[in-house]
Amino acid sequence: MVEITTQVDRPNVPPRRTAVKASITIQPGVQRTDVVRHVALCVDTSGSMTGEKMAQVREGILWTFGYLDPDDYVSVVSFDDEAEVVLPATRWGDLDRDAAEAAIEGMEASGGTDVMAGLRTAHETLSELPTGGDVARRILLLSDGRDDTPPETFADVARRIRIEDDVSIPAAGIGDYYDEDVIRAVGTASEGEWIHLSEPSDIEDFFGRKVEGISTVVAPQPHLELSLAEGVEVREVLIRQPQVQAANYDSHDDTVRIYLPDLLEFKEQEVVLEARTPAWRPGRTVALADVVLRAEGRGERGTIVVRCTDDPDELAVTNDDVGVRHVETKVRKAAGEGDIEAAETLVDHATEVHDEENLSTLRTVVEKAKQGGIEQQYTTTKVKDN
Repeated sequence: MVEITTQVDRPNVPPRRTAVKASITIQPGVQRTDVVRHVALCVDTSGSMTGEKMAQVREGILWTFGYLDPDDYVSVVSFDDEAEVVLPATRWGDLDRDAAEAAIEGMEASGGTDVMAGLRTAHETLSELPTGGDVARRILLLSDGRDDTPPETFADVARRIRIEDDVSIPAAGIGDYYDEDVIRAVGTASEGEWIHLSEPSDIEDFFGRKVEGISTVVAPQPHLELSLAEGVEVREVLIRQPQVQAANYDSHDDTVRIYLPDLLEFKEQEVVLEARTPAWRPGRTVALADVVLRAEGRGERGTIVVRCTDDPDELAVTNDDVGVRHVETKVRKAAGEGDIEAAETLVDHATEVHDEENLSTLRTVVEKAKQGGIEQQYTTTKVKDN
C-alpha cells in the first residue's frame, strides 16, 4: 500500500506573508500487478567508443536480453554521425534470438556523435507499441561524447517524450569527456536518472540493473496534485529522493502538479518545496495544501497543515530536520551541477538559520564535489539517509 507523509519546518506561522518549507514522502509499498517492459537501448557507437567500451556495449546488451520476459518489448538503436535501428522493437517471445545476437555482435564504433538523432530514433521505436497501466517504458541512453545541441533542447525533447509517451530515460555518461550537461538534462527532464560510469566494465551493470529495476515498478508516471489554500504560492520544488534534481511541475490557478519518477517497490521518494503563505488571522488552522498522489487509479492523500499565531513561544517551535533537508537538497543540486560557488553560498546562508552541527555534513559534501570531478558530482546527487 502506498503511503504519503507530509512535514513542515514550522507548524506555526505569523499573521503576515511568510515562507514554509515542506516535505512530501512517498512509500510505494509492493506491486499489485506484473509489469510489461518496453525498453530501447540507445548506445553511442562513435569512434571514441572503439575497443573495450564497444566490447562491453555488446556484452551488456546481450546480458540485458537475459532479464526479459516473453511479453516484454526490446529495441536497439546505435548512433554515430547518424542513428541506426539495429533491432526494431520486438516482443521478446517472438524474437529470432540468433538473428538478434548476430546484429548486436556486428555493431562497430566509428564516426562522430549525434546523441539527439539516437534519442529521437529510440523514441520512435517505442512510440507505436501498445500502452496500458501495466506497461513501463524506458530508453537507456549511453554516450561517451558530446553533441552540439544545447542541453536545454535535450531537456525539452526528453520532457516531451516523458509526458506524451510515458517514457523515462535513464542516461549514462562513461569516462571523463562526455557532456555531463546533456546527460543530466536528459535524465532529469524525463524523471529518469543521470548516471556516471567510470569504467567500461560498468556498462553491463547499468543496462542490467535498469532493465531488472523496471520489473519492480509499482506505478508508472505518477504525479502529485497539490490543491493550495487561497493566497498560497509554491515557488521551488525539488526531488530529494531517489536522486536530487529540480522537479518538473506546472501550476494552474490554485493547483500544482508535480511529476515524479516511476514508483518502485520499497524505494522511497521525497519532494521538498517552499510555499509562501498570505496574511491569515491568528488562531486559524489552515490546510496549506491538500496532496493527492495520482498514478493509475490511485488517489492516496495527505495534507500540509499550519496554524497562524502571534504567540512568540509558538512561533519559536520548528522542525529543523525539514529545514535542513530542504537546504541540503538545494546544496546537493548545485554541487551536482558543478556550481560549487552557489553550493558554498547556500551553506553559508543556512548558518544564519540552522545549527552549524547540522550543516557540517553539507560542508563535506561540497568539498568532495569541489575536488572529485564528474564522478563526485554524480555521487553528490544520491542522498543516503541514516
